[in-house]
Amino acid sequence: MSGWMGVLVIAVVLSAVTPPATGQFYGWAVGDHGTVLHTSNGGDTWISQPAGTVLQRPGVCFVNASNGWAVGKAGAIQHTSNGGSTWSSENSGTTADLFGVSFVDGHNGWAVGSGGAILHTSNGGSTWSSQSSGTMADLFAVSFVDANNGWTVGSGGTILYTNNGGSAWSSQSGGTMADLFGVSFVDTNNGWVVGSSGAILHTSNGGSTWSPQGSGTANGLFDVSFVAAPSSRSVAVYGLQPSSGPAGTIVKISGNGFTPTGGWMGTPGGGGDYGGNTVRLGPDIVLKNLNSTDGVTLQFGVPQQVAAGTYRIIVANANGVSNAIYFTVTQN
Repeated sequence: MSGWMGVLVIAVVLSAVTPPATGQFYGWAVGDHGTVLHTSNGGDTWISQPAGTVLQRPGVCFVNASNGWAVGKAGAIQHTSNGGSTWSSENSGTTADLFGVSFVDGHNGWAVGSGGAILHTSNGGSTWSSQSSGTMADLFAVSFVDANNGWTVGSGGTILYTNNGGSAWSSQSGGTMADLFGVSFVDTNNGWVVGSSGAILHTSNGGSTWSPQGSGTANGLFDVSFVAAPSSRSVAVYGLQPSSGPAGTIVKISGNGFTPTGGWMGTPGGGGDYGGNTVRLGPDIVLKNLNSTDGVTLQFGVPQQVAAGTYRIIVANANGVSNAIYFTVTQN
């Protein structure tokens, strides 16, 4: 990553953000005073959701469009099974402040917090058990890529790693004493950590070595989220032909992971329908049940009612959600 730039400043401090592992265009952000924000269109618009118990500096993790967990002060853990419309409390068994949470599926999850606290559940949060971190440092964030491999970061440059689901944790050296507030891994090799004074660290070997990256800021960075590169996504968009034109233009999308019609698109217990590929143009226009015969090309027509402007295009199907690409609608 060659550089970083600021994109948004808002009045409420948001301390964590998560997309679901599966689902269509969904994401959540949480922060001060119990704030919970939700998007269902890839971030074009956000709405406020009820937070249940007021959580200060919480962490949040969703595994699909329905099921998510949030953590906060005094051992608070909350779960939603309806995309954040309502939240219910779970018994964490601790009074430690909890700052970070990571689930890899609907069953296996970890929460971390003050004084080196690490909690684990293997039944979706029905019960939580303590794991030994071997440190008294505050742990602010955790990232697991599967049921075995995970990292947690915290105060004083703390980085811990496990390859057995947290049964044992070992220390890694990041070469910094900065407080580390966020961690995100996309696989067992590639991960990023952020922290105080604009600290960003990157590893490409699972944390055996870490290298600093320039953030361009001295402000504290409190969370980070990465997704796999488009070439390794289950669904990816590479190009549009043409990339601009008036309403009514037939657009060919090239990519991979496109599906024929007739497959289920959605998440268990969540929304969905029978269809092939769904193309979203900006926040409001959704084109469903589009067929791909070869899995790498897809066509759609720009609706006549679309006004001139530039629109973000995302493809979703049973395989997942693509990266974004842009199409410009010109005047007729």
